[in-house]
Amino acid sequence: MKQQAQIKTIFFDGGDVLVKKIVNIEKQISSYLGLDLNVYKKAEKDLIKSNKEIQKRWHDIKTLEKEIKYFRFYNEELLKFLGLKMDPETIEYMTMCHVKRSHVPIAGTREVLDYLFKRYQLGIISNCLVSRKYFEIKDFDLEKYFESITLSREIDIDKPNSGIYLHALKQVGKKPEECAFIDNKIENLLVARELGFGKMVLFPKQDYDGKDIQSIQSIQELASIF
Repeated sequence: MKQQAQIKTIFFDGGDVLVKKIVNIEKQISSYLGLDLNVYKKAEKDLIKSNKEIQKRWHDIKTLEKEIKYFRFYNEELLKFLGLKMDPETIEYMTMCHVKRSHVPIAGTREVLDYLFKRYQLGIISNCLVSRKYFEIKDFDLEKYFESITLSREIDIDKPNSGIYLHALKQVGKKPEECAFIDNKIENLLVARELGFGKMVLFPKQDYDGKDIQSIQSIQELASIF
């Protein structure tokens, strides 16, 4: 029987694992514009579907500066699509709603990271905007815990595409079986399993019948798993 490799690196998802969203950006902007929320959401959906330039620029958000430029362009196009006045103040307000801090650490996160940081190499694999690294991870002093931070917009690969996992593994110089992954979506953990990750943890707890993915209700439970 092949001996199981020792876990050396633990990767975390970002949203709903390390941090939780506290701002409803769509509600915030629609209220500012004086629009019904559903009208605003439909306009966004229709615009993204029909505007090829927005789709193209989305794949080139690799820095904070490019992200800000993208949302300025996006919001100009959205106001035009809605038939509203495109004044600089409104565009900047809408842009900063997308870019500025909108998440806070989940209760117990810092204590668990303090514990795990002394025992393992830690990393992040997350589908999120580049700004999250600056306005959540840095602002809340979480960056010090992580040797590797792999964000989908920086490399233009989203989970569950295996490429983002392979990129993260290369960053830390570890084999899949030496790594664990904590995520809030089954489909992301299943890819980690297919790649041969040594341990997969589903957080927060959800219904799942598989025996190879452990499910936890509280992030503090990680201290008893690792």
